[in-house]
Amino acid sequence: MSIKHILIRENQIFIDNSKTIYQFQNSQFSPQYTTSINTINDFIINDDGGFWVSFAEQGLLNTLSNQTIRFNGPVDNIMGNMVLNTRGELWVTSGIHGDQRAKGFSVLFPDGSWKNYRHLSGWRSTASTQKILEDATGNMWIGSWNGGLFIIDPEYQISHFNNYVDPGRLWISSPTENDTIEVYPPDSVRHFLSYTVNYPNLLVVTDFMLDQDRETIWLITPFVRSEKPIVRYHGTSFGEQAFDSTSWEKIEIDDQLQVEGSPAAVITQDIFNDNWIGTDRSGIISMQFQASGDIIWSKYTETENIKNNSCFAIASDQDGYVWFGTVAGLNAYFNGNIYDFREDYQPVGLKINAIFVDPENNKWFATDQGLSLLLSRGSPFDPNSWVHFVTKTSELTGQNIYFTNLPSQEIRSVMVDPSTGDVYCTTMAGLAILRSNPFTTPLENLDQSKAGPNPLQISEDKENYVYFRNLTLNSEIKILTSNARLVRVLNLKNSLDFFGSFARWDCRNSDGRLVSSGVYLYLITDEVGNSKSGKLLIIRE
Repeated sequence: MSIKHILIRENQIFIDNSKTIYQFQNSQFSPQYTTSINTINDFIINDDGGFWVSFAEQGLLNTLSNQTIRFNGPVDNIMGNMVLNTRGELWVTSGIHGDQRAKGFSVLFPDGSWKNYRHLSGWRSTASTQKILEDATGNMWIGSWNGGLFIIDPEYQISHFNNYVDPGRLWISSPTENDTIEVYPPDSVRHFLSYTVNYPNLLVVTDFMLDQDRETIWLITPFVRSEKPIVRYHGTSFGEQAFDSTSWEKIEIDDQLQVEGSPAAVITQDIFNDNWIGTDRSGIISMQFQASGDIIWSKYTETENIKNNSCFAIASDQDGYVWFGTVAGLNAYFNGNIYDFREDYQPVGLKINAIFVDPENNKWFATDQGLSLLLSRGSPFDPNSWVHFVTKTSELTGQNIYFTNLPSQEIRSVMVDPSTGDVYCTTMAGLAILRSNPFTTPLENLDQSKAGPNPLQISEDKENYVYFRNLTLNSEIKILTSNARLVRVLNLKNSLDFFGSFARWDCRNSDGRLVSSGVYLYLITDEVGNSKSGKLLIIRE
């Protein structure tokens, strides 16, 4: 027996082995409490002889009264990919490509409550969740590593697409709910998806893409026995047709590309409606669709200047660029050319886990060293177009480095809420949210705008910035002396220090000279007539 904890009370010995609490008496261990689906972290004995038990994932339990205390949060701090759906629910997986931790997925509801879903027993692999997609009618598609596909409709009814023969169990938990239900093999949809090489019961689904123009949902199913890793579901939402095998088409990568096996990993679509696929060890593949219905296949690898042939992050932007995040850096494709990013114009970490393009066409990169932002209005080859968010313990320095309360430097995925501008990051140590994101989504008025620090000490041998926050769209800032002489005008056209609802002044005049000590006025205006003014005290050392 592997003993985890020992408790002695009134000359009685109690121990646990993470599943069962035993009492040692009469030279024997007699079980007092057992859990089948969780792990005991610790326990104490009540005055009434029962136990308070703390679990790794289910909070606290009083074994006599069955009173439970559950904490409102995700099932685990290590998080994977996420989707914010049209109902305002944040759906978060437990894994990214290849991660088989089997922790299920979590849902954060608009009221702030969390609900967790996790398959157990023989269906444990189904809990190794990878990617999530919301289809055209609000159904949530969830892919897993070796557990196939499951779909949850807006009423939270679940349909499974896997090859399991025996029933499994699904644990659903929240602060107010703790239920384990039996789930049954979906005989009618077995083998709709190709199984993993040498493992007929295991189905891998690592990515999805909704293609409205072709009325299709694309699925990526790597390492399959059929060597047809691309699956085309003919429809834009889950419905009765999903139970018809003719709705599922398996597509093989063109043999001329000489892609061994079927290592597809992620998929995106560019503004020309062509598909791009990142692979594990085989570079990037493009699918260019012809009017005839034929597909022109192309492949880009390290030979064509791709940083690394393992690409697990891919996204397209509004300008026609397709961005490739590899395990060794960033590339982009545009108009037949492959661009390489390095030195001062690249993400803060070379291993790129995810790429997100926000409504302002800014590019966000989740890396193993922090979060990076490429602003849409600047050149990607200008260091001033890059902004990096790192942990407070990071040793990086620079004027575009922002030290934040990120719980971990490894960012697993990133997304921006278009309605609020909030930036969500999943990490190795929990969920981080950058509220009132200053780099996108300008505000509707200037009521909340502010400037600071005020007063500010400046000198020639250090960086000096006054920050203006909560700006409106196309704001302009005029800096004036106390007698109304114009010192500097800042706007999107003449300054690289404008970032959506945020701007900064380097305390220099229009000639580039550092200003003198004194009181300065600022006037913020925009194109619809909003305005805000104030005073700044500058002290020059």
